Amino acid sequence: MKDEDHLVDSVLEVVLDSSKEPRIQETDKRNMLIQDIEDHGCSHAIIIDSDEYYSHNSILKAVQEINEHNYEITYCQYINYYADYNHFLVYPFKDGMYVPFITKTKYRHSFDCTDFPMPSDPTRRFVRPYDREDIITLPNGQKRKQKHFTVDYYIFPWNVVKMHHLSWLRADMRKKVNNWSSKTCFENYNDLIDKAIDVYEHFDHDSKEEQKASLLFNTPNHEVFVHAFPRQYIHPKYDYLTRLRPARSEKKIAIMNLSTTNSKIGLFEKLEECGRNTWAKDVLDGKYPNIDYWGVIDCHEDSHIDEEKHMIYVKNDYSKDNIQQLLDRWVEACELLTKYKSYDYILRTNTSTWVNVEFINEMLAYQTDNSKIFTHKFYSAFWSTFNVYCSGAAMIWPTRNIPILRDLIKHTSDKILNLALDDVMMSALWRQRAEKLELTDPNNCWTSLEGYCLADKYNDIDWNNVNIQVPMIQIKTFANTEEEKNNDAYRLESDTQKMTELDAKYRQWRNSISDSVFKTFVETYMKININKTIGINRYSKQEWQKGNLTFEQKTKETLYNWKPYNQETIEWLENRAKECGYNHPYYWKNKEKK
Repeated sequence: MKDEDHLVDSVLEVVLDSSKEPRIQETDKRNMLIQDIEDHGCSHAIIIDSDEYYSHNSILKAVQEINEHNYEITYCQYINYYADYNHFLVYPFKDGMYVPFITKTKYRHSFDCTDFPMPSDPTRRFVRPYDREDIITLPNGQKRKQKHFTVDYYIFPWNVVKMHHLSWLRADMRKKVNNWSSKTCFENYNDLIDKAIDVYEHFDHDSKEEQKASLLFNTPNHEVFVHAFPRQYIHPKYDYLTRLRPARSEKKIAIMNLSTTNSKIGLFEKLEECGRNTWAKDVLDGKYPNIDYWGVIDCHEDSHIDEEKHMIYVKNDYSKDNIQQLLDRWVEACELLTKYKSYDYILRTNTSTWVNVEFINEMLAYQTDNSKIFTHKFYSAFWSTFNVYCSGAAMIWPTRNIPILRDLIKHTSDKILNLALDDVMMSALWRQRAEKLELTDPNNCWTSLEGYCLADKYNDIDWNNVNIQVPMIQIKTFANTEEEKNNDAYRLESDTQKMTELDAKYRQWRNSISDSVFKTFVETYMKININKTIGINRYSKQEWQKGNLTFEQKTKETLYNWKPYNQETIEWLENRAKECGYNHPYYWKNKEKK
């Protein structure tokens, strides 16, 4: 903005005291700006946020009036825009909201200051000098102290100058809300953010009728009415949609490779070791300072972390053979790890998956939406009763979502948690959350990276033509018989061999291209390959469990039937679910109501 666009004259780096509350830090920042302005010889200052807009003529008129009357401190009113330049929020304060305007640089702000009594931002009220405190009697008979100010403030009339607060105009609205200093005033602020963004993204820009916005406001049901202007009043030269420039910011990532001791020959431990020697080797060797690798395995003793071995040991109740332990074990590992070290994302994978670490790192570096959960692939099976669910081969969870998942598990009965494997259950719980929040599309809870799944019979794969230019590859044995499938020795020999071959092939390809070409490849891939298909199982639960389907038929049915992930697919899923006798009360009820 300074060097290329010449929109600013100077940039001030502000270092704040992070031990203070966020809103107090915000107040300190405003005062530092005023001090810097005063240090540069300015007599007056107006401290505005980047989404505050004044029309040119109104500023000139107000400056002239300030010069004529020598106003010390001034305020004006403002209006909150929503979604575009043609809609505004009807705020619950009937007399409007106020904001400090052009004021002499000798004055400063104080958090929660009461020297300006009108509704306004508590981080930006000017402290006014006073010479005494008088005792006054209130109408109810109570007495209190009242400052006798030596300097008054002036409020500009609405028709002279007003601030157009472009508060809900963003090319990336979630990034703004995530950084709002007051969000932690709400206990369930992540739910409120997800709901607010969902409403924002589905706003009807063409409507002139009254609509409702969902916000992080202390209003009934956190809603505020949105009205349309009779016409557009402002036309900024630099539109916010044209100023967005993607900025690379590497995230702190923990890779958690889930293993188990459930093999007499140590199959999964040896596969995990193979992963360390192939795709995870660069992480362990320190090539990515922002990424840590952790193996996760069950144990008899208390849960603990072995930092030297990069292992997380989670206590397992070996007397129980319940599915829920799979889910509980990962959640416990996450909680144990996040107490030890903070991360932005946790990549949950397993020992039969090859992970393209560099791809994941580059992809997440440009992510600002920390609600998105990425998965290897989407699947759908009516025998699961949950329809669309994510693949357990690899999931990328923002750490802000893991405590939410933990609470969902806590409030779900053990009986229900044992109905399905952990990846299916995680998807089901997350979809239920979406339904509870009344998000527009409960199916759109996950983002598929469309990672490559080796879906042919294992020995028939043409390994020379396997696509290795993908975020991840699920290396899983698809044997000719159930006996081969359950043979640990067969899997160990085959899977380690193919993991090693694939990793070598990928590294050969990667070494043949430059870093810039690779970055372009990731950017292009993310634009055209995500959320493209769902694997659909066309059998009902009864047909699947009681039918005469062979192992080969089940494998082919689960992995080979792909349909585009679009509205046509969703309608197909809905109709087929009804045909199979499944009822999703919330979803069907609301669909019919609409």
